[in-house]
Amino acid sequence: MNKNKVEILAPCGDMESLKVAVQNGADAVYFGMPKFNARMKAENFGMNLQEAVNYCHLFDTKVYITVNTLIKDCEIQDFLQEVDKAIDAGIDAVIIQDLGMAMLLKKKYPTLEMHASTQMGIHNLPGAKFLEELGFKRVVLARETKLEDIKQIKEHTNLDIEYFVQGALCVSFSGNCYLSYFVNGNSGNRGECKQLCRLCYQARKDNQLLKEGYLLSPADLSLLHELKELVEAGVTSLKIEGRLRRPGYVGVAVHHYKWAIDHNFLVDAQADADLALVFSRGKFNQKAYLEDGVNYPIIESRYQSHIGKRIGYVVDCKPFKDLYKITIKSIYPLSPHDGLKMFRQEKEIGSLGVGNVEQGKEGQIIFSKHKFLPNDVVHLIVDHQLEEKYCTQKRIRSVQVQCEIHKDQFPTLSLQCGKYAVTVQGEEKVQEAKTCPLTSLQVQEQLQKFNHDIFVMNTCNICLEDGCFMTKSQINELRRQGLLALEKEILRQNKPVYDKVQVDNLGENISLPFSQDKIGIVNEYDGTDREILWIAPTTYTENVIGKIKAKYKAKQYYLVLPVVANHQDLFVLDRILAKHIVDGIVIENYYGVKYTKEYPFMIGPRMNVYNLQTAKFWYQLSAQLVTSNYEIQIPQLPSISGRQILMVLCHCPYQTVFHKTCEQCPYQENLKYENEDRQYPIRRYIVSRCYFELLSPSIVKGNIRAIEDMRNR
Repeated sequence: MNKNKVEILAPCGDMESLKVAVQNGADAVYFGMPKFNARMKAENFGMNLQEAVNYCHLFDTKVYITVNTLIKDCEIQDFLQEVDKAIDAGIDAVIIQDLGMAMLLKKKYPTLEMHASTQMGIHNLPGAKFLEELGFKRVVLARETKLEDIKQIKEHTNLDIEYFVQGALCVSFSGNCYLSYFVNGNSGNRGECKQLCRLCYQARKDNQLLKEGYLLSPADLSLLHELKELVEAGVTSLKIEGRLRRPGYVGVAVHHYKWAIDHNFLVDAQADADLALVFSRGKFNQKAYLEDGVNYPIIESRYQSHIGKRIGYVVDCKPFKDLYKITIKSIYPLSPHDGLKMFRQEKEIGSLGVGNVEQGKEGQIIFSKHKFLPNDVVHLIVDHQLEEKYCTQKRIRSVQVQCEIHKDQFPTLSLQCGKYAVTVQGEEKVQEAKTCPLTSLQVQEQLQKFNHDIFVMNTCNICLEDGCFMTKSQINELRRQGLLALEKEILRQNKPVYDKVQVDNLGENISLPFSQDKIGIVNEYDGTDREILWIAPTTYTENVIGKIKAKYKAKQYYLVLPVVANHQDLFVLDRILAKHIVDGIVIENYYGVKYTKEYPFMIGPRMNVYNLQTAKFWYQLSAQLVTSNYEIQIPQLPSISGRQILMVLCHCPYQTVFHKTCEQCPYQENLKYENEDRQYPIRRYIVSRCYFELLSPSIVKGNIRAIEDMRNR
């Protein structure tokens, strides 16, 4: 892989962050519009969308719009209008989650570049190939994707591969977290996540308290030291998470990743410290899930938010007027506008901003409304000078200037900026000088006064006939017109042109081939034979599946494919399905389509069908049954009852609770995480390795009875 083709992709929650990203060298940015994006709490871009796109394109920075949420049928027209606005503004691609909406966009804009959101959960070759066949240009891989799977996707597809390298990790497998919706009705798949994973939980077994802490809160990701391996595996876009972060975070992260790519994957000696200062929850996760075994800690159970860098401790705290005078012992010099967080016995006890700083005999003195105690530990969480350094970076485009001035002809000005070139002509012909003829130096002095945020003159070649005269205002106007023409040319060349097809009645008049009396899926064995039984085994082996079939009578047995299946898991599933010991499959991730040539299939609830357009797609692909997402009731679609699977966990909760490795496996049944009197059972299942599910505390009723505790039977 040519490292020069590797893209640094920056998050932007507002216009300030966007400009900081571009000025620090981002090759592309991604941001949301007011609706239908997964960070609805960010400021996002509405009225200033065109300004944002133009600013990026003037620096050859690409713009990707996030419309990466699930869409209700009643929202389809608004969704399409939102995308229309983005396309009119000149965006380079859309990042999308909802499959039905992707197919509508492909129909309306056949040449639109679509990127599959990480919320689609693509993490292996079969899933990637399926989306490539549907017309996607890029996959934003799930954070849980293995390095070997990245290599296979690159080798066997033409897809661009985007991978998260810096920022917050979701604890649940991408696109399959329903905890926030279950607790308070705010869907993480619709940009409303309340981050309940960052709360404190108690681990219990048979009501015995085993551990307490932030048991579902992962450490932040930082793959700066893994870039060479990622790029050689096939990653073409290095994605930084953080649309809710400060501009300083964006600037620091973009700078250090850009620097590493430009310097043959070397890491700046200050990079790790700088990244920790702008945001970290303790130790960084520097491996993601790339390795086949995950014996390193994913969870940072001590802290739920930014803790920055430990810089010292409190020496003294005394009343001072209506404040407290706090003396801090630290070799780290504090400055106004810094931010501090205080800890006592590793517990956060408060935070404060730094105003005036005085030097005392025992340390640096600051003032606060809050009282702290001697030996309280001090962390720096905002380094104002560091962030200001990257927020004030200046990126300028060099321009070569050629000016032709001849008597009785219109003057011309040619500007060359990289691959962009324009020529403009003055409005008045050049006059013959009566007294003081124009000199080349005078022309150059006026032309170089760019007074522009983007362009600066690099070279200037002036071809001036003797005895010519132009006023300063005429030269200035020629320069102004030239720069305006150059801007327009850069924007013209950087604005994609998409074919557009007029499509009527989008999202309307869809008939689906389903009636609820066609099929029955057992919840628990009640002595009544069922037409079809979904089998979700504790271990994916022929033996376990055979035992379930022997115990629960049905006319047909469908195997529920696991949500996550890396390259090793696929070997296990291939071997089972080659034996034809089941009659069909239930797809819970896009990779499952690879088996539909041999097996009848149904679409499970974790495929996130949120509208009839998506359902129609699957029925046209010959699905026998399409179930709706856990969060929505669609009258034409069945919904599954039973314990909802609120999260799929690719780390081991038992490692988190017992601090033991796989070789020391401490697995015990009946582990639960508790918060606010809600107990969430944790269920394990095994494919080639262990996976875990966080289950809802109670049974949720749908209009089809589904397996509830089959994995525990």
